[in-house]
Amino acid sequence: MPMQCKLPEETDPFPELMSVFGEVIDQDLLPNSMLDNLEAYGTKDIGQIWPTTQTWSHETAALYREAAAAAAATAPGEDNQGSFSCEDFLLAFLLEFSLKHGLPVHITNGAFPRGWNNEFNWGNHDYHDFRTVVLKTTAASDLDRNENARNLFPQQDRGNIEHLRQAQPGDLFLLDQDDNGASDHAQLVTSVEQDIITITQGNFVRNAELSCTLFGDQNNPSSFCYGGQKLAERTYQTENGSYSNGNSFIANNIRVSFWNFAHWNYMAAQTRQAVNEWRRARKQRLNYAHW
Repeated sequence: MPMQCKLPEETDPFPELMSVFGEVIDQDLLPNSMLDNLEAYGTKDIGQIWPTTQTWSHETAALYREAAAAAAATAPGEDNQGSFSCEDFLLAFLLEFSLKHGLPVHITNGAFPRGWNNEFNWGNHDYHDFRTVVLKTTAASDLDRNENARNLFPQQDRGNIEHLRQAQPGDLFLLDQDDNGASDHAQLVTSVEQDIITITQGNFVRNAELSCTLFGDQNNPSSFCYGGQKLAERTYQTENGSYSNGNSFIANNIRVSFWNFAHWNYMAAQTRQAVNEWRRARKQRLNYAHW
């Protein structure tokens, strides 16, 4: 699939979808029914959660890696004083960085298989709303989706010791602790020094309060029932196979992955183009109705 896309606008943030990690995945765009029935979403037009002002490139990916090295100290704490489930921390950190730098995101999950994209605001929503729905609906297993992240070592589904040693800050460790083929835990690599790999992670513990057990939304980071936990820093020692909680680890349960930036560049450009085409068609319909 071609990695270039020109948009019919005076200011084009996608002059060329530069080569960057990942690959474009065949994924449906927003359904026409959503675009043609905006009134059902409380709006007559489509906005942006934030505008894409630059694409992911080798340079912006490098900036992301630099920021990841300080992730534990600069964790986004919009809700619940910096408490997160494992995947929510990775996503919250990514969203904060992308918002700050005007970069595209396209997070795909089972709740919305077409993906949550910053170029499509389906109503009068803001960044907080977008962040909440992405975190609430995305599980650790969704990070296995090729639209979200790509295995850095495609010749082997799960990593080995040598793969772990080649990790960089910003990489994702996706763990299959139940050995059922799907990731159930996620960690952000923050440093790699010789045989010691440091990660930062959130965790999830169900709130045992009766009101939360019966009625609370424990997956919602804005809820007082949220099960996210305070961030923790852990280390892997690849020389002796130990983990900093005192246990040993099994390297073959860990997939070393990185965000699929190439796909997000492409989907942001395609989403904006689809919205612009819809606006032109809508304007023509309105002009015709006034004749």
